[in-house]
Amino acid sequence: MSKIKTINILRGVGINGVMYQPGKTVRVSEEVATQLLRTSKAELAPEKKESISHAQKLEEKQEGPAATTEHQDKVAANKEGAGKPAPTGATDEEKFVAVKEAIASLDEDNKKLFNSEGEPLCNVLSDKVGFKVDGKLRDEATLSIMADAEEEEKVGE
Repeated sequence: MSKIKTINILRGVGINGVMYQPGKTVRVSEEVATQLLRTSKAELAPEKKESISHAQKLEEKQEGPAATTEHQDKVAANKEGAGKPAPTGATDEEKFVAVKEAIASLDEDNKKLFNSEGEPLCNVLSDKVGFKVDGKLRDEATLSIMADAEEEEKVGE
């Protein structure tokens, strides 16, 4: 699993079909970050020492931590009624694609759409796609977007 890095965009760059202007802060895979750093299109953003990164939380979820995190508590709260049933007949793949598209469409400047870790809020995604989106689906879609961006960067070389 690739690690997630937070970078500051220095020169306009396209990542996964989305153009980012200088001054934007974006979370990307380590591989994409390395390529952008090498070409001087981005710089690493300062890391927040006091909070655990989203990548670390994803790794913890896979390892199964004993204690719950603030993020897991928020996911649980989102499950308590903010969601909607999935559209009749929608496959898991169709839901997954819809969530990826919803994440890509979010305005990164609107901080109300994201939690304190910079993750899209599940209820915001649920409102966009018309069915309940949980933290697991959001995280899987985010990782897929980053993998797509990595692949796009490799093809562009």
